[in-house]
Amino acid sequence: MPYIRHNKWLHVKVNIDGLVKEYAVHRLVAEEFIENEHCHPNTYHKNDDIYDNHADNLGWVDKKTLGKKTGHKSKSIPVLKLDPATGEVLDEYSSMAEAGRHNYLHRETIRLCVIGELKTAGGFKWSIDIEFCSGF
Repeated sequence: MPYIRHNKWLHVKVNIDGLVKEYAVHRLVAEEFIENEHCHPNTYHKNDDIYDNHADNLGWVDKKTLGKKTGHKSKSIPVLKLDPATGEVLDEYSSMAEAGRHNYLHRETIRLCVIGELKTAGGFKWSIDIEFCSGF
């Protein structure tokens, strides 16, 4: 009977001649039904649903590619640096941290300006990139 191990992957325990071993279900399915022509060491779920262990949803991949597919997803929101007098966009940054690094400010100071608690930070107004946010 499959069970969830460490709140993540489905596993099964197999008893062969009194020796009990634990296996990840997706790994067993991949080894049995998917050709691994490049001898990649890792499996991945194509649709990102880790409980969908059908062979057509699994694939073999190297460690570097697996990291790109499943690694950290940035939560950064682009910010705009504005002229305080005209409101003209002077520069755009991929995150508040990046804006802070380029303008010698702490990201928190920029955040306070964006949410309206400060009028300016570093002599400039700051705003979230509305075009980016409209995609949510």
